[in-house]
Amino acid sequence: MLELPKKSLRKSLVVTGLIFTIVIFLWPVFMANSALDGSVEMQLQQIRQHPVPFRLNFVLASFIAPSLSALLITVSLFFKTRKTSTLKETEWNERKRPHFR
Repeated sequence: MLELPKKSLRKSLVVTGLIFTIVIFLWPVFMANSALDGSVEMQLQQIRQHPVPFRLNFVLASFIAPSLSALLITVSLFFKTRKTSTLKETEWNERKRPHFR
């Protein structure tokens, strides 16, 4: 298993946590900034005239899943588990190896 120094994991946890927090807090701000009103035709016209806020909102929203994934992976590496395998290494190797007759 991959063993990383505790300081490196803590730094990664802080960085990924901050990135995720920034993305989550900025997303509603951009959503409120790009809120539309009026009929469907008026909304489409507003999007056509000023596409930048909507594109930024889309890009920011697309960062939610990767930042959450990075945070969850870092958290899973940060905590040590006490689970041990019940299979011996030789038994595991025998199960992985195909038997041809």
